[in-house]
Amino acid sequence: ECYNSDGEVYCDGLGSHPKGAILVGDTIFFLANDNSSGIQLWAHKPGNSSTWEVHNLMIPPVWSSCTSLTEIDGIILFPSFEGVSSVLMAHDTSNSSTYIAAFVNLPYCGLSIAVGDTLLFDAFGYDPDGDGDENSVFEPALYAYDTSNSTYWISADTYPGQTDMYGDRGLLVGQDVYFVSRSSDADWGLFYHDLYSGLTTQVPTGQVNEIPGENLMLEVRGTLYFSNTVMGDSEVWAYNSTNHTSWNVTSGDGESGIDPHNGIVVGDTIFFSGEHIVYGYEMWALDTKNGNYWQITDIHSDDSSYPQGFHHVGGKIIFMATDGFGGAGTGFELWELDLEMIQAY
Repeated sequence: ECYNSDGEVYCDGLGSHPKGAILVGDTIFFLANDNSSGIQLWAHKPGNSSTWEVHNLMIPPVWSSCTSLTEIDGIILFPSFEGVSSVLMAHDTSNSSTYIAAFVNLPYCGLSIAVGDTLLFDAFGYDPDGDGDENSVFEPALYAYDTSNSTYWISADTYPGQTDMYGDRGLLVGQDVYFVSRSSDADWGLFYHDLYSGLTTQVPTGQVNEIPGENLMLEVRGTLYFSNTVMGDSEVWAYNSTNHTSWNVTSGDGESGIDPHNGIVVGDTIFFSGEHIVYGYEMWALDTKNGNYWQITDIHSDDSSYPQGFHHVGGKIIFMATDGFGGAGTGFELWELDLEMIQAY
């Protein structure tokens, strides 16, 4: 039996589809479906190869291609369902207790950033008394949850009463949290929230009808690099937080510009998935010192390889990509790129 969830098809007996794995101490925690108790929080200890269900939640965790777990001082935080809305759940690894941390209505793909004892996240609103009735408050905004005293509050609201946040892109740079939110009924903007002053400011780009930071948001030596879709074309942009200037970095020739996705920083270079009108989506490099950018791979010569999930390990980039499906293609597999073999431009 198969079913559709968040645009993905899952079939009984065809894997547990683990997601959102994180390492806490010597144990890996993740969400998975054993096709019996549904989607639950699981743990795996590599030392003795043991795997177990952490807690059989009557309230199943939210299941999505971008579902994530966040750990703060041994407490694992993740979205879960409570009736028809979602809540913020917590699992304390010190005493193996699992509980509802906050009655907030979370999106499937949400921002989740740990800052000290506090989790910053986006939510559609909150339920003051936790009973799911008409007292629930609709207030999309950037929220904060303090794990030390189990309190939560609205940290920043750029457009009160309206749908604010966009996807799961967010980044902590120094004392500023960058995130994407609405600035008006028609426009999206890239904002940064100063954790010390509490002030929220929009990054100036000089553009209208834009969606900045939707698919890429990285920091290199104090400069923020982000995707920005303007009038249908998506390119890499940069923002200098010292002099508050922003500029367009790339100019691609794909159907939607270079359309940057994913990405990882290694030294002064950004590696990301980008589009070429002939080669499709392959891995690209951007040298932030001189602004040069170029295509690195051509894994699927007849189409896109869609590289994703970049990790830097021992002078190599480990990532997932496809060389095609059927015939000589092997589908999505794990690939590695030796950084010593890359020619700089």
